[in-house]
Amino acid sequence: MLIALVLIVAFSLINLGFVVVALHKIQRVHLMSYEIQRSAAIAEQESRTFFAQMQALLSLERLLALPRPLPPLRGWSASPDFMLILVLHVLDKKPMLIIECGSGASTVALARALQINGAGKVVSLDHEIAYLERTRAALVSQSLAQWAEIVYAPLVAWSSFADVRWYSFDNLSPASLRAEMLVIDGPPAGSAPLARYPALALLSPFAAEGADVFLDDADREGERSTVEKWQHEGYAVGVEHLPAEKGCVHFRLAKVRAGAP
Repeated sequence: MLIALVLIVAFSLINLGFVVVALHKIQRVHLMSYEIQRSAAIAEQESRTFFAQMQALLSLERLLALPRPLPPLRGWSASPDFMLILVLHVLDKKPMLIIECGSGASTVALARALQINGAGKVVSLDHEIAYLERTRAALVSQSLAQWAEIVYAPLVAWSSFADVRWYSFDNLSPASLRAEMLVIDGPPAGSAPLARYPALALLSPFAAEGADVFLDDADREGERSTVEKWQHEGYAVGVEHLPAEKGCVHFRLAKVRAGAP
């Protein structure tokens, strides 16, 4: 009887071991299946993003008809879809003056759009000498130098923004500026948590009331907080989120400050 009982217990333990092993394998299969589905979803999203950017790039090239290729549009550069939004706005609204934070491929595209319109200028602030010189060279190679001014504007401390360093106006002559369009694509987020927050307070004296403002990288937490602060302070009205790879917010500048900042 004892031997039979021992055998029964032994067989039960063996069966339990098989069950545990089987359950472990089933769990691994389930996790692998989930990972495959997740990877497939990511691949599909990346494919859609790539297709959308290619569409935007082809549309840009067709609209701008530049004699030479645009500068690289990856990394820190504005995405093709954001640039397409800017170009279509310029061609439609025909602003005479655009102030841009952060120079690059977008500067070339904006300058070309103004050239197509036959009037206007883009003034671009840049704190990086290397990027500034690269943009100037690209403008010259595209015969667009007269349509854009690239201003060296190192990041400096402003008394009204203790935690943020923003573009210096030392090399800018803002007295005559009344921009109808602002493009906020700098400084880089790594310079401060709300790196772009000072833009409207400091640029609004040199912008027209009702000017169109475009903010790139609007899906980032810092930019979302920045837009909320701008709305709370009464600078931003008619805020709309436009589809773009990195997020794009467009609104009208509701108030301007008098005098230099």
